Amino acid sequence: MTDESSEHDRPARSRRILRNVGTGAGLAVAAVIAFNPGDVLSRLPGSVEKTEKAAKAAKHHGQPPATFAHPFAGSPAEKYADGAAGIVIPQAAPVGTLTKEQVADALELTKKFLVAANLDPAVIRGERPQTAIDLVEPHQKNTIADMSASLASPDQKHDPLQFFSRFDPHEVRLAGGTVKTHGRMTFEAGSKKGSVLIHSDFTFVYPVTKAPTASKSANASAKPPKPPKPSAEVARTVVRRVIDTEVFDPDHYTVAPGTVDLHSVQMNVGNTRCGVHDGFLHPHFRSEHRSAADKPSGEAVDPYDQSRQLPDSRQCNRTTRT
Repeated sequence: MTDESSEHDRPARSRRILRNVGTGAGLAVAAVIAFNPGDVLSRLPGSVEKTEKAAKAAKHHGQPPATFAHPFAGSPAEKYADGAAGIVIPQAAPVGTLTKEQVADALELTKKFLVAANLDPAVIRGERPQTAIDLVEPHQKNTIADMSASLASPDQKHDPLQFFSRFDPHEVRLAGGTVKTHGRMTFEAGSKKGSVLIHSDFTFVYPVTKAPTASKSANASAKPPKPPKPSAEVARTVVRRVIDTEVFDPDHYTVAPGTVDLHSVQMNVGNTRCGVHDGFLHPHFRSEHRSAADKPSGEAVDPYDQSRQLPDSRQCNRTTRT
């Protein structure tokens, strides 16, 4: 495989989880879990026209390689905002019995969850996302238990990546300190009287490089080991998250202030190994050889295209670019 063709063989992982508010069922990673799909299927917000037109007009072939100096070169992420600045909260308005101020608080809480789950440097380097977990409504005991179980013993059915963006610090690290973010947040009346349902559709672009590896010495006893040699190669992993959160009026429901209810969760990842379920994202680098078993299949998808509805089943597609 040549460097030029490897970009199109980087896998894009798609997963979807749906749950019904108020049920005791937990969130288990599967192709589709819908307890009441007529009520909880998220309506994906429309694309931001200016950015999407630019993305569709961009050439997928021959894009300049990412570097430490320009980690987002040749991608739509060059025009995205940095980190939390890309999660723009819409202007609040009253919804049902919720005041404008309460809706504004609900929007801010949703942003805090997105930041804690996807932009916290400690979480990105594989540490426990406790801040994000603490933002989940305590009544969602099974959801919180599933988060903890997936972090402790990740596997195909218990995958923390469904909620959090994490890389193995022994394998990769961020190339620079910036993650690019782009998307949209909207809101409407929730499933219950006195609740607001918030739709979030955001893409996070992570530039990463291989973690430094120690050089081997021919005579380790005679010479001290050389310091780890840093990699000069940069790759990008693109994570799109479509999340619905719901916040209830505390005057009508028993809820914990400062928390959100996870109503539905969907994700798509461009450039990660699909067959690995250890709780981390595993980007592919151009210099790496890809075995036949590790090659993605299916149609090629653009991980930057936020107008595309995410699939209803687990898939491992090729990506057109990262």
